[in-house]
Amino acid sequence: MKRNTRNANVLVLDDEAALAGLLGEALDAIGLVPTLCNDAIEAFQWLEQREFDLIVCDVCMPGIDGRQFYQLAVQKMPLLANRFIFVTGYVVDSETKAFLQSNGLDLISKPFPLTQVERAVAKVLKVHTPASENHRRLFQSELWN
Repeated sequence: MKRNTRNANVLVLDDEAALAGLLGEALDAIGLVPTLCNDAIEAFQWLEQREFDLIVCDVCMPGIDGRQFYQLAVQKMPLLANRFIFVTGYVVDSETKAFLQSNGLDLISKPFPLTQVERAVAKVLKVHTPASENHRRLFQSELWN
């Protein structure tokens, strides 16, 4: 990964704790700072507390699923719109495919090689300013002066 992606904050949301843990270890190994959670409510709590450069999110979860989480998160924080990578262990229906395509979001099917996750993460982080920099710019802009 490029140097400027180091220490990026990544929220990992997957109802399978073992998979979230594996993803967290892989992200940590490439110099990122993962925060793990196993349901959308906990993920929303983290979003209120910390800025994230990327969210890796399971598509199929009980309660609030990945699509619903995305829509609610982006409604509250529009800068997150292109900072999601979705993962799934299921066959994706046409409605979910259309949702992902219309929003320009990547999908990784489980099981996946960790190199695939690393490539997807690098792609998203390469094109986006770190969340902390966006936050700094917002507060230094004329809107806040």
